Order: sequence, then C-alpha cells, then structure tokens
Amino acid sequence: MSHKSPGSHPLAYALLALGLLLALFLPPCSLGQGDLLTDRPELPLLVRLPDEVTPEQAPAYLASLGLEALRPIPQIHVWRARPLPSRPAALEALRESLADRVLWIEQDGLVQAQEVIPDDPYYATYQWNLPLVGLEQAWLWSQGGEVVIAIIDTGLDLAHPDLQARLWVNEHEIPGTGQDDDGNGYIDDVHGWDFLGTLYEKGDPFPQDENGHGTHVAGIAGAHTNNGIGVAGVGWGVRLMAVRVLDASGYGSWSNVAEAMIYAAANGARVLNLSLGGDTLPAGETVSDAVAYARGLGCLIVAAAGNAGGAIQYPARMEGVMAVAATTKFDGPVLGYSRGPQMDVAAPGSGVYSTRPVIQGSYGYMSGTSMATPHVSGLAALLWAYDPTLTAAQVTQIITSTAQDVHDPGWDERTGWGRIDAQAAITSLILPQLERRHLFPLIFRRMAP
Repeated sequence: MSHKSPGSHPLAYALLALGLLLALFLPPCSLGQGDLLTDRPELPLLVRLPDEVTPEQAPAYLASLGLEALRPIPQIHVWRARPLPSRPAALEALRESLADRVLWIEQDGLVQAQEVIPDDPYYATYQWNLPLVGLEQAWLWSQGGEVVIAIIDTGLDLAHPDLQARLWVNEHEIPGTGQDDDGNGYIDDVHGWDFLGTLYEKGDPFPQDENGHGTHVAGIAGAHTNNGIGVAGVGWGVRLMAVRVLDASGYGSWSNVAEAMIYAAANGARVLNLSLGGDTLPAGETVSDAVAYARGLGCLIVAAAGNAGGAIQYPARMEGVMAVAATTKFDGPVLGYSRGPQMDVAAPGSGVYSTRPVIQGSYGYMSGTSMATPHVSGLAALLWAYDPTLTAAQVTQIITSTAQDVHDPGWDERTGWGRIDAQAAITSLILPQLERRHLFPLIFRRMAP
C-alpha cells in the first residue's frame, strides 16, 4: 500500500470534517463489566490510519475519533494512541464504530525476553558463569551444532558421563584395527591423539586425562547439556576433540603443542582451545608456523592470557591468537593475572564449576584464564553453528565487538574489549543492522594504549 506525501488532499479534509462532527454529536460509549481495554492501562492502542491522513493531520484526526495521539511508527503509518477521558470505549466497540475510518485498531501488548534453562542439576546451583554471559538467551538461537573444538591440554576423561556423548568421532577411522584407516598418519585416532603416548612413534590414540585440567576445560566448552545430570556447557552440541600435550603434572613441550595444532586443524577442528602457555617461546618459529597452518585452514585459535601477572603468555601473545583474560562472578577482572597490549577479550575464570575426572569426584571448581578460554571457544562454536559461512576473522570481530565493558571504558589491557556477551554476539547475526560499539577492534589492537 503506497504512502502519500504530505500535502492537501480533498479526501483528508472531508474525513477531518466528518470526524469533528461525529465527535461533537456522538454520545460517549460506556464501559461495561469486563470491557476494559487492558489490565495494563499504560499500554496504548495501535491505530492504522488511512494513507490520506498526513503525519501533520494525524493528531487532529485521532482526536476526532476520541483518541489521544501518542507516538507514531511513521514508516507503516501506525499511531500509538489512547482513548480520551471524555470517550472511553471497549476495544471491540471502538473497532466497530471506527471500522470505516481506520484500517485497523488493536491493543498493544507485552513481550518478554525468552531463555533456555538446561535441566542439568548443578547448573542453577553452581554455574553462575553461563547466565552471566547471556547464554540462556543465546541458546534460543544456537546450541553449537556439530562444530569441533580441539581441547589441546592434559587430555580428557574419555569415560566421563557428561563428556562421553560429546567426544569427537573420527568417522573415517575404524577403532582397534591397529591401522591408519584414514591415512592421516595417526593410527586408531577415533577421539583424538595423545602426543605423549608411547604405543606408536607419534604417540597413541588414548588421550586420557591424568591431571584433571583438560577435563575441566572441556566441560566448560561443551559438556553434555540438558541431559539431566551434572553440568551444562557453553556449546551443547559441539564435538570435543581430545588432544593431549601436557602430562600428569601439567607440563609439555612446544613442539608437541605445534604438532597438536596441526593435527587438530587438519582433522576438522574449527576452534583450537589452548588453556596453556609459557613466559618464553624458544620454539617461536615452529609454533608460529603451526599457528599460520591452522589459520590457513580457517581455524580460530583461542588461548589463555596467563595467571602469573606481568606480560601475556605465549601463545596468547602471538598474532593470530585470541588472548583471553579472566573475570569474577562480580563481573570485574581478576587482579594479578597477566595483562598487556595483546589482550582481546575476557570471560568468567574465577571459581568456575565444571567436569573433573571421575576419580577426582566428577565435578569441581577451578580458577584461571584456562577456565575463561573455553567460554570463548564455546561461543565461537555457537556463532559458527548459526552461520557456518563466517570466517575466523569475522567470528573474532563479532565476539570482541559485542563484549561488555567491565573495567575501563573501551579497550583495556586487563579485559581487552570486555567480557564476552553471548546474547549480543548471536543477536548481531540475527539483526546484522544492529550498531556495534567497536569497529573492527582487532585491526587496531596492537595500537591500543
């Protein structure tokens, strides 16, 4: 239906004249029992006026109908209005009496935020971190799909009841054959690889966690959610690729980290979660080439900024790697942790409840940027599940540009662009015209003060 430009129109003047006459001579309608327009009187009526009534004429025209003009939605020629005190009316009575003078009239109503609450018993009691970052709203739109997150860490408890169903499965490998069925150079790698193993030259296909760290990280990123047991994860449907590079005491070599990154990227992981780091990087060229290899295959690399204070640790300090800081349940940075000009974003990392190896009690608390990192990895999976065409650079930009300031306004060296906001990140895909608070922050990140 076309909209006429403002100006004099004979029909408009005729309608106005008729309206004024009717307003003068028609008796006011009375409200009967149960005829109230709404039990929320602050909510207006919505009135669609004829196209011939211009915005300038609309208030007088509505007054002639016994309605007070409030505020228009001009693009669709709808006015918010309410009955004048001298002429209250039931909604149906108004519709009947004004049927030939407006296109339609209806009652405004209330809308509320929708959310998804998982049924995992520890969620409401212990997992303050997930609702804090807006996941209950984000889960309405994305739950992670089958996006693969490589947990490059101490391994995973492969028999954990809250992780077992979420393990990545190499569909091209036949378990237990002792053969490299898919020709990727790793024998029987059904769920990942243990680069510290001794069964074969390159390790073995049993990346079982002997420390507990990797299992905790994995549960944050993608525990089996809404299954009636344990905890929830950021990405309900993600697949967790178990890649062990750290031993029972939590130590490993940079060469294994580099090879693990290459393995994960080559075997379909989209997100590489590195909740590990070191103050120095003697194998810098090797690790840099591994980062470049993974990025060349479209991977997003997310790493812990460090807990020791001082400069951000490697590999989070490197170009092409997202550096993640930790925040508290009070939504502020954890003081005393690493900081610096390479910081990208922050996530909850203090007192986070997640999976632990069954022999360690199955669930428990841990703290550190290691716990913050899988929140970001899981959010990246939610974004990719919603829109698989996104590039790693676009996912990074969405996460950083929709983050919430929880420290200094804008970018700062403790929290980067702020604490992640899953609801805002997903909304930016649903409503791409939504104005973002930061424009391409990573382009200028090395120039940050």
